[in-house]
Amino acid sequence: MKDTHFYLSLFIVFFIIGSLPVLEKVTLGRLSPPQLAFLRGLSQTFFYGVLLYASGGLFELKTAPAKFVIFGLLQGVATAVMLYFYFSAMQHGEASTVKTLTSASPMLTYLLAIFFLKEPFSLERSIGILLVIAGIYLLMR
Repeated sequence: MKDTHFYLSLFIVFFIIGSLPVLEKVTLGRLSPPQLAFLRGLSQTFFYGVLLYASGGLFELKTAPAKFVIFGLLQGVATAVMLYFYFSAMQHGEASTVKTLTSASPMLTYLLAIFFLKEPFSLERSIGILLVIAGIYLLMR
């Protein structure tokens, strides 16, 4: 059974992910995608810097295997590229359309997890993916 922290975390993520595109769309009326991505990255760096410093995790990072540090840095580059194109799409399209289409990304995660992480195939999840595709189709009409 999941604990309270799990459900609180999900609620916070749901609220932020659901409402942030509206603020992004408004902000992109005055800032370019690279400017917004830079400001977002700067605030995230500050937030995580304080969090890691306060928890001692910043010092533990020195002993992390180089392979995983490189993986972390590459994820940062991938996120930067993704944010640029996400903000570009948001700037030129409707927030609801962009968010609907990008919310389909868990389908790719599911397939990649099966092939690379050897997670089990599930008929129920596969049906769920088909329902998501149908839902996206209906929302985009």
